[in-house]
Amino acid sequence: MSIPFFKPFIPKEQTFHYWDQALQNGWLTYGPLSIELEKKLANFLQAENLVCVNSCTSALLLALKLADLPPKSEVLLPTNTFIATYEVILHAGHIPVLCDIHPDDWNISVKEIQKKCNQKTKAIIAVSFAGMPVNLKWLSAFCKDRRITLILDNAHALESTFDGKPLHLYADFAAYSFYATKNLTTAEGGALVFQNPAYEKKARELILHGMSKDAYRRYHDAKWQYDIVDLGYKMNFNDIHAALGLAQLPFLKNNHQKRKDISEHYQNRLSPHGFQFQQASFPENFDHAYHIMPVMLPKNYSRDHAMQKLNQANIGFSVHFIPLYEMSYVKNQTQSAHFPSNDMYYQRCITLPLYPSLDLADVDFICDVLLN
Repeated sequence: MSIPFFKPFIPKEQTFHYWDQALQNGWLTYGPLSIELEKKLANFLQAENLVCVNSCTSALLLALKLADLPPKSEVLLPTNTFIATYEVILHAGHIPVLCDIHPDDWNISVKEIQKKCNQKTKAIIAVSFAGMPVNLKWLSAFCKDRRITLILDNAHALESTFDGKPLHLYADFAAYSFYATKNLTTAEGGALVFQNPAYEKKARELILHGMSKDAYRRYHDAKWQYDIVDLGYKMNFNDIHAALGLAQLPFLKNNHQKRKDISEHYQNRLSPHGFQFQQASFPENFDHAYHIMPVMLPKNYSRDHAMQKLNQANIGFSVHFIPLYEMSYVKNQTQSAHFPSNDMYYQRCITLPLYPSLDLADVDFICDVLLN
């Protein structure tokens, strides 16, 4: 018996249907399927403005460029995130300021934001870790009062809602990921949602070398001319990857429910034995995306021993995340900093398998291995 850490959900019949369309119409790069996916994603997210790009990393960098912050602005972000959240701040010419996490939801701490925000702070990147939203009611008001740009790193949170609304409605920008392990995958890909429609034209220019018009739109307008109007990037999406996303979209809600059922089964089995799961640090209603299954082991557990037992049972696992301040590149810039909540979480955290095709019997087997 072998239980992998992750299995992507790829409906083959629907995927080949869309791939055939891409091959037949000849638009392998950004074309009609990419445009169709943008429209359907916008409908799913109740978003007025959405642009697909080649990664969530690109979406975050694009958000910072569109925000047009003063040079070397300070940007707050949590310690418990993937390195991309940190790197884009540097690539945009700004200064990352690490904030400790809340001990219950493992997202950026409100107290840390209040402590580290100053006149140099021009943006906050809040990560919806594992699919759990941050306290968006508080954070949105905090940023508006101080004219701080709020960017959500929603790589884990496509299906998440806060107080009945999609998360992006509380922020200036929200970046989404369609990487191979995400709830909806295009193998590689991402999207940026923004509230200000004035950003649409500039966003589409920046993602393709600063071109005034992409090839697909030039072809349909029967105009070959274009201009380079800005210093841009190579971030555009493509129809081959869009086919994967279009094939999965009809299954997204059903798969979300399956993830929720699996997550609840884990909690029912393990919570009585001292295992800790994500708990909201705010009173508002929310819906979790259930992207990954992070758990804190009981205090008397050895994580190395637990990992060894899982490995011996052919059960996949991971750790989300190695804190940013533990990375050599980041450590050199944060040597005097102290992040006690993240330290406590990291010493005991492990991420268990979670995907729609995972049987509850497999979940029971995983729990039995951990409990024994």
